[in-house]
Amino acid sequence: TMASPTQDANPQSSVATRGAAELDIELDADAFADHLRILHPEISHAQAAVLHASDLALAFLCGNGDAAALARFESEYGANIDRIAFRRLRHEADASDLAQRVRLKVLFPPAGGGTPGISKFRGEGPLRAWVRVVASRMTVDEHRGTHTRDASTVEPPIVDALDPVSYTHLRAHET
Repeated sequence: TMASPTQDANPQSSVATRGAAELDIELDADAFADHLRILHPEISHAQAAVLHASDLALAFLCGNGDAAALARFESEYGANIDRIAFRRLRHEADASDLAQRVRLKVLFPPAGGGTPGISKFRGEGPLRAWVRVVASRMTVDEHRGTHTRDASTVEPPIVDALDPVSYTHLRAHET
């Protein structure tokens, strides 16, 4: 039996070729294959065959700041990010701020340097699920932080005015 051309190539190159063809945005297949070698140094052809190649290609291009890929990302995933943030926070301005922070974390390098979060996407599941997990975790963290901040800025309860001795006793036993 004759091996197919993709079977002759290393698994990362096969995924790079498939991802480039499926995504339909121009990309450097050799640089993409190098990126895949970093993400999956010891991958077999069988494992490579189940990777989400077009999602990996989109993530690779977004991580490199490609304008067409960033526009595609926003059109495919932007509404989901917004929806997740609003569903959890229920306040439009806070949700909008959080959605922008999700985009910054996913699509841009951290202030101190490094690579965008999307560069770590491994393609073992759909990019949509990965984005949903990142956005959900950030909204949970934000929600917890908001509740913590709110609790620390709340006025003392009315009990203070009604029964100063009891309130002082309770405050003395807080942990």
